[in-house]
Amino acid sequence: ALVVSVDYQNEEWGKVNMATTKRQPGSTFKSLYYAAALAEGKTFAQWQKEAGARPELAALPAGRIETIYRNAMQTAYHAGHWEGHQQAKKRRPYLMYDAINDGRTRPTHKAMDGYIAPVDDAIWLTHYPPNAHNCRCTVISLTQAQAEARGWAGAATVPMGEPDAGWAHHPALGHD
Repeated sequence: ALVVSVDYQNEEWGKVNMATTKRQPGSTFKSLYYAAALAEGKTFAQWQKEAGARPELAALPAGRIETIYRNAMQTAYHAGHWEGHQQAKKRRPYLMYDAINDGRTRPTHKAMDGYIAPVDDAIWLTHYPPNAHNCRCTVISLTQAQAEARGWAGAATVPMGEPDAGWAHHPALGHD
């Protein structure tokens, strides 16, 4: 997986290849900390203050700590969002991928923007957000009429973009 900076497009320092970098300590213990923060409704500032007191987090750069928190919160948010889609799928049977589309949006995520498929289509097993570190994309549930008004032609196609390496999994269904 790539760890991104503020300027993801910067080839010199905007990306870190985790396949060739030593594993970050945050990968091992982060679930314990962010689950508690989420359950207690803590802000990043509150979580960061408490996390800084933990030796295993104190040694990490501030940007890495924020990435751990934001990835965890986005994953938890989208897992909960998925439950809502499942409950509403009789009335709103389609999902549309929605990227932010600003200067920080990755090209592959921008390419997925507007992609529509049924809620239970297998594509969502790999393309449901978040699809990268600090991913701001989401999905929007649509009625049949809304999907058709946005170009739904009755059959899902292959999306033009792909999740970043290591992110092709569903947040509510876990990792393989």
